Amino acid sequence: MDQSASAEALTAQPEVARTVYVDPETRQPVQIVIERPKNPQSKFTYTDIRIDQELDDKLFSLDVPEGYKLFRGGLFGPDDVADIGPMPEFLNPGELRSWSNDQFWILPNASLQIWARNFYIIYTYWPESVGSHIYDIDIYFVPPENATQRLAQELVVNSVIEVAMQDVNTVEATYSAVKTGAQKEFHLSDQELMIRSFHHTIDGAVADYRAERDAGTRVSVGTNGHGTNGNGAS
Repeated sequence: MDQSASAEALTAQPEVARTVYVDPETRQPVQIVIERPKNPQSKFTYTDIRIDQELDDKLFSLDVPEGYKLFRGGLFGPDDVADIGPMPEFLNPGELRSWSNDQFWILPNASLQIWARNFYIIYTYWPESVGSHIYDIDIYFVPPENATQRLAQELVVNSVIEVAMQDVNTVEATYSAVKTGAQKEFHLSDQELMIRSFHHTIDGAVADYRAERDAGTRVSVGTNGHGTNGNGAS
């Protein structure tokens, strides 16, 4: 970047730092940097900035060039579904025609999501502190037989990551409000069965821990989140 360019920091959102470098002669931006001071890994740098550039209409053509084949896929998986036989009976118990996936929570920090298009995702959450955690996503496909299938799987991965980043953004926003302590209660609808079950289980585990701590007895956490007292002092 030309060192003669000037920089201007935009701070409309305190949690996001935006720095725009402007060419002093043309008054046009030559570089834009967007970053979160509290999250150094979240940084976007734009350098090839073109304004009002004329584009060839052929760039927007939907015709497939000769010798090429479309690869298809998205958030719900590859459009060309791999044949792996019938689904297990525990999936789609309601026999919904529009069923897309079932998700299962594995206490304390993992989630398994099985999709109708024959792939599955494992989400793992690793707490770092009271207010931060690492979010791992592992996606598993049937091994591709050719480059078209491989590229379709990559498109699925990119779609999943994009949606996951949107979800993470809402989690960060929710936590920023929760940590203020201004809101004491949150009401969850019947659609949030997994979240309600998760918090019910955690509340039971915490209650058992407190009982163990106060009574000096050993408590083991059961599958329903509530423990049973063991014999002897801990």
